[in-house]
Amino acid sequence: MIADSPDAMREMLRCAWCERPFDGAARGAGATLRCPDCGSRTGAVPALTLPPEGTAEARGRCAVAEALRRRAHQRIARRIERMAPPGPVLDVRGDLDITALGGRYAAVVFWQSLGRTAEPGTALEHAAALLKPAGILTIAQPVAGLPALTERLRGGGAPPQRVRIPQRTLVARLRALGLEVLHADGADGLGLRGWRAALLDGVVSVDARR
Repeated sequence: MIADSPDAMREMLRCAWCERPFDGAARGAGATLRCPDCGSRTGAVPALTLPPEGTAEARGRCAVAEALRRRAHQRIARRIERMAPPGPVLDVRGDLDITALGGRYAAVVFWQSLGRTAEPGTALEHAAALLKPAGILTIAQPVAGLPALTERLRGGGAPPQRVRIPQRTLVARLRALGLEVLHADGADGLGLRGWRAALLDGVVSVDARR
C-alpha cells in the first residue's frame, strides 16, 4: 500500500482553482470535492473500464473516439484561424507547465489540458500574458456527466482532469483578467449549441480576446 504524503493530502484538500480550503473534508479514493465558492471539483478521476485491447469493440471505439477528437480540434482550429491575428499558436496538451514560457502568441489553446495542470489559475493568467494584442485564448474542456451511451460510443471518456472548472467560473476569471469573452458553449446552461458540442465532440469551449 502506498500512502499519500501529508503535503499531497493538504494539496488535495484545497480547491485547485480558487485555493479555498475544504475545512474538515475528507476525500475517498476516486472522489472529488466541490468548492462552495467557485463550484469547481478537485480530486482524482476514477480509472475508466475499457474492453481488452485488440478486441473488435476496443478497436471500433478507439476509431470513433479518435475521429470525434480530431473533428472537435479541427473545428476549434478553424475558429481560431478566423479570429486570431497573424503569428504563432501555442497548443497546450497534457499537463505541460507553461509558466516558464516567454514570447508572444497570436493564440494559446488549452486542449482538454487546463484541468490537468498543477495550478490552473496560474496557468491561465500566464497564458493571457503571453498573448499578442488581439490574441485569442481558447479553453476546450471535457464535458462532465455525458450520458452513458454517448460516453461509451466516444471510446471511454475524456482525459483525466484534476479539476473540473464550471464554464461560468472560467468565463468570470477570463473577464477578471481583462479579456473579452467572444464565445462560450452554453456557459453551463448548455443550450442547443452547447449540447451539440457536448454530444458530438465531448468538449465545450470558451474563446476570449486580449
